[in-house]
Amino acid sequence: MADPSGYPFDKVPHGRLPINMNRRRFLPSLLAELEAYNKKMDGGVVLKLEDLGNCPDEDLAFIMPKIVPTCKLSTQGNSVYASLPTIPQPIELFPLDAPARIIFNLFDGTATIDEISEFLSRETGWLIARAFAYTRGFFLWLVLAGVCIPKGA
Repeated sequence: MADPSGYPFDKVPHGRLPINMNRRRFLPSLLAELEAYNKKMDGGVVLKLEDLGNCPDEDLAFIMPKIVPTCKLSTQGNSVYASLPTIPQPIELFPLDAPARIIFNLFDGTATIDEISEFLSRETGWLIARAFAYTRGFFLWLVLAGVCIPKGA
């Protein structure tokens, strides 16, 4: 299955994510930073959302993506949109005919990126490397949109 949508999630390069911070996101972000600091002090591993794009694929494979609870989804025309309290207008996530539709519901915090990639590979006939790259890129796009976080973040 090709991705005719013009959303080349499998082409997302590695690099730091440019997450923008507005006033509405500042306090939740500050609280998340404090939680992360406490987790680090307790000996846990901490990874900032901005650093997910630099995360090696071997590590990213074990992350369980989860749609944020405040996200409201809708369809308009041929696309899926997300509404969040932190953004003034809904944001277009992906077209309904994109391969992203196949995996979006798996971003529920119960499956790893690796498992989701394997499912996408079976459904599309893509090689696992392409399915992983697409799933990774889609996950990072949803993180940038403020719609998805790693489970436990």
